[in-house]
Amino acid sequence: MQLGSARSVERHDRVTAVDYRAHEGEPVQIGAFGTSLTSRARWPTQLSDLLTRCIRDGVSVTVTGLAGANSSRGLQLIDATGGINFDVVLIEYAINDADLLDGIALSKSLTNHRHMIAKLRRANPGISIILLATNPILGVQKLKRPRLKTYYSALAELADEERVSFFDGVSMWSGEDVSRQNLPDGLHPDPSIEGELYSRPLARMIAASVGLTCHF
Repeated sequence: MQLGSARSVERHDRVTAVDYRAHEGEPVQIGAFGTSLTSRARWPTQLSDLLTRCIRDGVSVTVTGLAGANSSRGLQLIDATGGINFDVVLIEYAINDADLLDGIALSKSLTNHRHMIAKLRRANPGISIILLATNPILGVQKLKRPRLKTYYSALAELADEERVSFFDGVSMWSGEDVSRQNLPDGLHPDPSIEGELYSRPLARMIAASVGLTCHF
């Protein structure tokens, strides 16, 4: 597998290009593994719509998101699927890993992410892997996750170490965006607002990671 060097493309994002080889006549297979933030989001569908505009054979997005899941559960899910059929995988567990009540230690979180990356690469050496930091939080949810920024920062550093991509969704939110109107329960963003913020920059990152340039 030949990997390009990471570079900044959107605020604090990093994108690492992989030696992707298209399968003639087959859509690009994208897997999104994560928490309820991933399962309830609109951006996976929006990604498919956007990327289909510039990928001749289309895109298929499979979402595996579970409420309350942390990266230990994510590792089990990736074990179960094998990751064999995916060209691109998005991983979103940091927000639940950082939970004081139901989460896991930072060291364990990083170990789990390393194992997920290794398993996916064994299944498909040319796979593009993107680690996600999602959104800011409010109220009780913020009190339950006092070290969330530390988990996000460590995830970005891990992406550099492992030479995978990192999507910094948090920096997409301006100060006025972080409100009860847009984060009704303090944790889960309004899906329409989130989709507007994430879908285009994330679609561009996915395209760049597999060597494509998409204009949208």
